[in-house]
Amino acid sequence: MTGVSELLSDLRESFSVVRGNVLVLTVTWMLFNPVFTMIMIYEPLYIEELGGSGLVIGLIYAVGTVILSLVRIPGGYLADRFGRKKITVVFTFGVGFAYLFYAFAPDWRWILIGAMVANVSLIYQPALNALIADSVPPERRGFAFSMTAFLPGLVSLPMPIFADYLRSSYGLVDGVRIIYLIAVTAGLASAFIRHVYLKETLTRDEGQESPEGIWSGFRQDYREAVAFVSKGLIPVLALYALFSFGASGVSPFIPIYTVGFLGLPEGEWYLVPLASRVVFLAFLLPMGVLVDRMGRRKTIVMASSTLLLSSIIYAFIPPGIGQVLILAVLSFSLLSFAQTAFRTALPALEADIVPQEKRGRVWAVITLVAGMAGAAGQLTAGYTYDFVHPTTPFLVLMVAMTAGTVIAFFSIKEPTEREA
Repeated sequence: MTGVSELLSDLRESFSVVRGNVLVLTVTWMLFNPVFTMIMIYEPLYIEELGGSGLVIGLIYAVGTVILSLVRIPGGYLADRFGRKKITVVFTFGVGFAYLFYAFAPDWRWILIGAMVANVSLIYQPALNALIADSVPPERRGFAFSMTAFLPGLVSLPMPIFADYLRSSYGLVDGVRIIYLIAVTAGLASAFIRHVYLKETLTRDEGQESPEGIWSGFRQDYREAVAFVSKGLIPVLALYALFSFGASGVSPFIPIYTVGFLGLPEGEWYLVPLASRVVFLAFLLPMGVLVDRMGRRKTIVMASSTLLLSSIIYAFIPPGIGQVLILAVLSFSLLSFAQTAFRTALPALEADIVPQEKRGRVWAVITLVAGMAGAAGQLTAGYTYDFVHPTTPFLVLMVAMTAGTVIAFFSIKEPTEREA
């Protein structure tokens, strides 16, 4: 009973972080995340219907990933130099408007333009990450990162069913267009809420710097950030890169692989992401507590091993067998569990190591490398899916996660003192 009482007491204390900025961001994600969940279920199939091949799908995702990785560099600088709130609010509006390109796309080229606009607008991501890290005490960061995903995930739980309703009622293309129009509305509403309720966490006098002074400061600040990463974050950087190369590479192809190659009926596909959402939510809050109590390193090792198992199952499902749905649900659920662990433990470990005033820039440097690795993985997956074999992206994920498990086990070290 004592152990249960301690766990309940720890949960009550952990929930105390859900206020202020953390609460505002959670609420806005509760608006947008359900729509994004519906988008990701059918987006690769939508692009395919608009004339995109596997290579084209890989190209669209890779271009978006490269742009996002590049804009995070000035985004991290702006977040650390001029504050988190301004950049977050302005570019959240940009994300909302970007989905108009997707909604009215006559062919896949408009999707490519929309992906470029949307990912430029995501320049605010370093500021968003820093807002969360700045707003909670170090010992509650794992829970805070998981909590900002739990409630949006809970609201998103039935969305695969609604997405399939739109697909079956209006057809794949028109049903997805409706989803994108909902995304425009949700994005603009989120931007307005963030404008009204977010509070700045960085106290710094902006002054009236000249363009030359700003550029000089930009270069100096990023030299320091790169030096910081090179000195103490190489294993973390390698894990981010391997995870991005493998998981980001394979993710866009799971729907077309499952439906087009394995032979799962299109009308049953939504059950796979629906089941994975259940797994995601079931483990999300416990994962936050686990990361804070058991430690970041052990959680990362567990995540790498689970993702490796997921890739093995998906790669060796025989096409056309009667158990395709069951095996796809199992593999995709393991993938969801591993991503939950990775995306809770890695940001928490990073925040433990990086001082507050460097977080935006360091996060931008790490995600630049990870993003380039992810783009390379997406292009590799697209090419090999079309010209080698549809299972090849999953074999690549197996190799990446084998290396990731070894690095996590032998090279990840937790700091003796966590940064505030």
